[in-house]
Amino acid sequence: MRVPVLTAVAAMSLAVSACGATDPQAAPDAAGSPTASAGDAQPGAAPDLPASTGWTEVEVVRPVGPDGAPAPGWAVTARAELTVPGQDCAFPSPAAATDDVVSCGLPPDDLLACLPAADPHRVLCVRDPDTRTLVEVEAVAASVQAPAEPYPLAVELGDGTGCRLVTGGGPTRDTAGNYTCTDGRALFPTDDWFYRAGDDGWTVRAGHAADDAAEEPIMRAVFVGRAVRAATR
Repeated sequence: MRVPVLTAVAAMSLAVSACGATDPQAAPDAAGSPTASAGDAQPGAAPDLPASTGWTEVEVVRPVGPDGAPAPGWAVTARAELTVPGQDCAFPSPAAATDDVVSCGLPPDDLLACLPAADPHRVLCVRDPDTRTLVEVEAVAASVQAPAEPYPLAVELGDGTGCRLVTGGGPTRDTAGNYTCTDGRALFPTDDWFYRAGDDGWTVRAGHAADDAAEEPIMRAVFVGRAVRAATR
Protein backbone atom coordinates (compact mmCIF):
# COMPACT_ATOMS: atom_id res chain seq x y z
CA MET A 1 0.00 0.00 0.00
CA ARG A 2 1.55 3.28 -1.12
CA VAL A 3 -0.82 5.91 0.28
CA PRO A 4 -0.10 5.01 3.95
CA VAL A 5 3.61 5.50 3.27
CA LEU A 6 3.01 9.05 2.03
CA THR A 7 0.73 9.74 4.96
CA ALA A 8 3.35 8.55 7.46
CA VAL A 9 6.10 10.64 5.90
CA ALA A 10 3.90 13.74 5.83
CA ALA A 11 2.99 13.25 9.48
CA MET A 12 6.66 12.94 10.43
CA SER A 13 7.45 16.15 8.54
CA LEU A 14 4.74 18.05 10.41
CA ALA A 15 5.82 16.70 13.77
CA VAL A 16 9.45 17.62 13.23
CA SER A 17 8.61 21.12 12.01
CA ALA A 18 6.47 21.70 15.07
CA CYS A 19 9.26 20.82 17.49
CA GLY A 20 12.01 22.64 15.56
CA ALA A 21 14.18 19.55 14.98
CA THR A 22 15.91 18.66 11.75
CA ASP A 23 13.35 18.38 8.94
CA PRO A 24 13.19 14.94 7.30
CA GLN A 25 12.74 16.73 3.99
CA ALA A 26 15.32 16.56 4.50
CA ALA A 27 11.30 8.80 -0.99
CA PRO A 28 23.97 -3.27 -3.22
CA ASP A 29 26.85 -4.70 -4.55
CA ALA A 30 30.40 -5.44 -3.56
CA ALA A 31 32.07 -2.88 -1.32
CA GLY A 32 33.40 0.13 -3.20
CA SER A 33 31.40 -0.46 -6.37
CA PRO A 34 29.50 2.68 -7.30
CA THR A 35 26.39 1.07 -8.78
CA ALA A 36 24.27 -2.04 -8.59
CA SER A 37 21.03 -3.35 -9.99
CA ALA A 38 18.10 -3.00 -7.62
CA GLY A 39 17.38 -6.66 -8.21
CA ASP A 40 20.59 -7.75 -6.50
CA ALA A 41 19.88 -9.35 -3.12
CA GLN A 42 21.90 -7.49 -0.52
CA PRO A 43 21.71 -7.09 3.25
CA GLY A 44 19.72 -4.06 4.40
CA ALA A 45 18.01 -3.37 1.06
CA ALA A 46 14.59 -1.74 1.21
CA PRO A 47 12.15 -4.63 0.82
CA ASP A 48 9.94 -2.93 -1.75
CA LEU A 49 12.57 -1.34 -3.99
CA PRO A 50 11.45 -2.36 -7.48
CA ALA A 51 13.80 -4.04 -9.90
CA SER A 52 14.54 -2.81 -13.40
CA THR A 53 11.64 -3.59 -15.69
CA GLY A 54 10.81 -2.90 -19.32
CA TRP A 55 12.33 0.41 -20.39
CA THR A 56 13.17 1.48 -16.82
CA GLU A 57 16.65 0.91 -15.41
CA VAL A 58 16.72 1.02 -11.61
CA GLU A 59 20.15 1.90 -10.26
CA VAL A 60 21.57 2.03 -6.73
CA VAL A 61 24.67 4.20 -6.30
CA ARG A 62 27.01 3.60 -3.36
CA PRO A 63 29.12 6.75 -3.15
CA VAL A 64 30.84 6.00 0.17
CA GLY A 65 32.92 2.92 0.87
CA PRO A 66 32.62 0.77 4.00
CA ASP A 67 35.59 2.65 5.48
CA GLY A 68 33.76 5.99 5.23
CA ALA A 69 35.92 7.26 2.36
CA PRO A 70 34.57 8.18 -1.08
CA ALA A 71 34.08 5.09 -3.22
CA PRO A 72 36.23 4.70 -6.36
CA GLY A 73 35.12 7.23 -8.94
CA TRP A 74 33.64 9.59 -6.33
CA ALA A 75 35.28 12.67 -4.77
CA VAL A 76 34.52 15.30 -2.13
CA THR A 77 34.34 18.60 -4.02
CA ALA A 78 32.54 20.85 -1.50
CA ARG A 79 31.94 21.39 2.19
CA ALA A 80 28.71 22.75 3.62
CA GLU A 81 27.33 23.99 6.93
CA LEU A 82 23.83 23.12 8.08
CA THR A 83 21.34 25.98 8.28
CA VAL A 84 20.92 25.06 11.95
CA PRO A 85 24.40 23.97 13.14
CA GLY A 86 24.80 21.16 15.63
CA GLN A 87 21.81 19.12 14.54
CA ASP A 88 22.42 15.47 13.78
CA CYS A 89 21.22 13.74 10.63
CA ALA A 90 18.48 11.77 12.32
CA PHE A 91 16.01 10.89 9.54
CA PRO A 92 16.14 8.35 6.71
CA SER A 93 16.77 9.67 3.23
CA PRO A 94 13.65 9.51 1.06
CA ALA A 95 15.92 8.02 -1.65
CA ALA A 96 17.51 5.33 0.54
CA ALA A 97 17.82 1.83 -0.89
CA THR A 98 19.43 0.51 2.32
CA ASP A 99 19.48 1.34 6.00
CA ASP A 100 21.71 4.14 7.36
CA VAL A 101 21.32 6.60 4.49
CA VAL A 102 20.21 9.82 6.16
CA SER A 103 18.73 13.20 5.33
CA CYS A 104 20.40 16.23 6.89
CA GLY A 105 19.39 19.79 7.63
CA LEU A 106 16.54 21.81 6.16
CA PRO A 107 15.29 21.93 2.53
CA PRO A 108 17.60 24.81 1.55
CA ASP A 109 20.60 22.70 2.61
CA ASP A 110 19.81 20.21 -0.19
CA LEU A 111 21.35 17.28 1.72
CA LEU A 112 18.85 14.51 1.09
CA ALA A 113 21.14 11.48 0.81
CA CYS A 114 24.10 11.31 3.20
CA LEU A 115 26.30 8.52 4.55
CA PRO A 116 28.66 8.33 7.54
CA ALA A 117 32.21 9.42 6.81
CA ALA A 118 35.37 7.94 8.35
CA ASP A 119 35.19 10.74 10.95
CA PRO A 120 32.10 9.90 13.05
CA HIS A 121 31.33 13.61 13.30
CA ARG A 122 31.03 14.04 9.54
CA VAL A 123 28.82 12.80 6.73
CA LEU A 124 29.26 12.69 2.96
CA CYS A 125 26.22 13.69 0.90
CA VAL A 126 25.34 13.18 -2.75
CA ARG A 127 23.14 15.75 -4.48
CA ASP A 128 23.42 14.76 -8.14
CA PRO A 129 24.48 11.13 -8.63
CA ASP A 130 25.59 11.75 -12.22
CA THR A 131 28.37 14.13 -11.17
CA ARG A 132 29.97 11.56 -8.83
CA THR A 133 30.68 14.38 -6.38
CA LEU A 134 30.12 14.53 -2.62
CA VAL A 135 29.52 17.30 -0.10
CA GLU A 136 31.17 16.94 3.31
CA VAL A 137 29.14 18.15 6.29
CA GLU A 138 30.00 18.34 9.97
CA ALA A 139 27.14 16.32 11.47
CA VAL A 140 26.52 12.99 13.18
CA ALA A 141 24.52 10.39 11.26
CA ALA A 142 21.97 8.38 13.21
CA SER A 143 21.37 4.71 12.53
CA VAL A 144 18.08 4.63 10.60
CA GLN A 145 15.92 2.20 8.67
CA ALA A 146 15.33 2.71 4.98
CA PRO A 147 11.81 3.74 3.96
CA ALA A 148 9.76 0.82 2.69
CA GLU A 149 9.06 2.60 -0.61
CA PRO A 150 11.72 5.21 -1.37
CA TYR A 151 11.62 7.92 -4.03
CA PRO A 152 14.41 8.14 -6.63
CA LEU A 153 17.08 10.75 -5.97
CA ALA A 154 17.21 11.33 -9.74
CA VAL A 155 15.27 10.20 -12.79
CA GLU A 156 15.80 10.44 -16.53
CA LEU A 157 12.69 10.83 -18.67
CA GLY A 158 12.16 9.32 -22.09
CA ASP A 159 13.23 12.48 -23.92
CA GLY A 160 16.52 12.62 -21.98
CA THR A 161 15.39 15.26 -19.48
CA GLY A 162 16.98 14.81 -16.05
CA CYS A 163 15.01 15.49 -12.86
CA ARG A 164 16.35 15.57 -9.31
CA LEU A 165 14.77 15.31 -5.88
CA VAL A 166 15.31 18.62 -4.10
CA THR A 167 13.03 18.34 -1.06
CA GLY A 168 12.16 15.21 0.85
CA GLY A 169 9.02 13.48 2.01
CA GLY A 170 7.78 12.84 -1.50
CA PRO A 171 5.13 14.63 -3.54
CA THR A 172 1.57 14.95 -2.24
CA ARG A 173 -1.52 14.58 -4.38
CA ASP A 174 -1.81 18.36 -4.73
CA THR A 175 1.75 19.63 -5.08
CA ALA A 176 4.95 18.85 -6.91
CA GLY A 177 8.03 20.95 -6.33
CA ASN A 178 9.92 18.04 -4.84
CA TYR A 179 11.63 17.40 -8.18
CA THR A 180 13.18 19.92 -10.54
CA CYS A 181 13.94 19.05 -14.14
CA THR A 182 16.57 20.44 -16.49
CA ASP A 183 13.90 21.77 -18.85
CA GLY A 184 11.99 23.65 -16.13
CA ARG A 185 9.23 21.10 -15.68
CA ALA A 186 8.20 19.54 -12.37
CA LEU A 187 7.09 15.98 -11.66
CA PHE A 188 3.58 15.25 -10.41
CA PRO A 189 2.23 12.05 -8.84
CA THR A 190 0.28 9.57 -10.92
CA ASP A 191 -2.99 8.10 -9.71
CA ASP A 192 -1.05 5.10 -8.38
CA TRP A 193 1.73 6.91 -6.48
CA PHE A 194 4.63 9.14 -7.48
CA TYR A 195 5.37 6.89 -10.46
CA ARG A 196 3.30 4.18 -12.09
CA ALA A 197 5.18 0.88 -12.30
CA GLY A 198 3.93 -1.32 -15.12
CA ASP A 199 5.26 -4.39 -16.86
CA ASP A 200 6.62 -2.22 -19.67
CA GLY A 201 8.36 0.23 -17.31
CA TRP A 202 7.68 3.21 -15.04
CA THR A 203 5.91 6.43 -15.94
CA VAL A 204 5.46 9.77 -14.18
CA ARG A 205 3.51 12.94 -14.92
CA ALA A 206 5.74 15.82 -16.02
CA GLY A 207 4.75 19.40 -16.80
CA HIS A 208 4.99 23.06 -15.86
CA ALA A 209 1.73 22.78 -13.89
CA ALA A 210 -0.52 19.96 -12.74
CA ASP A 211 -3.18 20.69 -15.34
CA ASP A 212 -0.76 20.41 -18.27
CA ALA A 213 1.28 17.47 -16.93
CA ALA A 214 1.51 14.49 -19.28
CA GLU A 215 2.60 10.98 -18.49
CA GLU A 216 6.22 10.37 -19.47
CA PRO A 217 8.35 7.20 -19.37
CA ILE A 218 11.08 6.97 -16.74
CA MET A 219 14.12 5.47 -18.42
CA ARG A 220 16.36 5.51 -15.33
CA ALA A 221 15.70 5.87 -11.61
CA VAL A 222 18.59 6.29 -9.15
CA PHE A 223 18.55 5.46 -5.43
CA VAL A 224 21.34 5.63 -2.82
CA GLY A 225 22.68 2.75 -0.74
CA ARG A 226 25.37 2.06 1.80
CA ALA A 227 28.35 -0.08 0.79
CA VAL A 228 28.44 -3.66 2.03
CA ARG A 229 31.48 -4.67 4.04
CA ALA A 230 33.52 -7.48 2.58
CA ALA A 231 33.04 -10.81 4.30
CA THR A 232 35.80 -11.90 6.67
CA ARG A 233 36.92 -15.44 7.42
